[in-house]
Amino acid sequence: MQFNQDRLAANHYIQAHAEGEITVLMPPNEEMTTSEPGLRILRRSFIISPRQLLTDWAPQTLEQLEQQHIALTLEMKPELVILGVAPRLQFPNPIILSPLMENSIGYEVMEIGAACRTYNVLAAEGRQVVTALLIGKKKPG
Repeated sequence: MQFNQDRLAANHYIQAHAEGEITVLMPPNEEMTTSEPGLRILRRSFIISPRQLLTDWAPQTLEQLEQQHIALTLEMKPELVILGVAPRLQFPNPIILSPLMENSIGYEVMEIGAACRTYNVLAAEGRQVVTALLIGKKKPG
C-alpha cells in the first residue's frame, strides 16, 4: 500500500508497506537503499520516530519480543509507543510491555498497516510517537 503524507513535523515517514518490507522516507543526506532518492526499504523489524530510525532491532516476530526490546523505545523519549505486528494482529504478554507501563508511557498494539498509518498521522502532528514494527517473515512463494 502506498501512502502520501505532508512532511511537516518529522524527518522519517513511512512511504509504503507490503508483506515483508516497509519503505521509509528519509531526511536528506541519510543512507538510502533504493535508486529513488530519499527512500530506504527495510525488510527487518525496526523502530522509527520522527527524528530517529533504529534499523538493528533484534526481534523479528512477536514470539522473539522481550522486555529489553521494548525498553529500547524509552531512549527515544516517547509520549506514545505503537507496536505494529505482522502478519496478523496478535498481542504480546503484558509483562513484555511493563517497561512502558512503569514509565507511564501510553501504548497501542496494531496490525502493521494500521501502525504505519497511525505513526504517519501522529508524526505529522508533531507528536513524539515511537513505532516498533515487527515485520515478521515473508511467506514463501
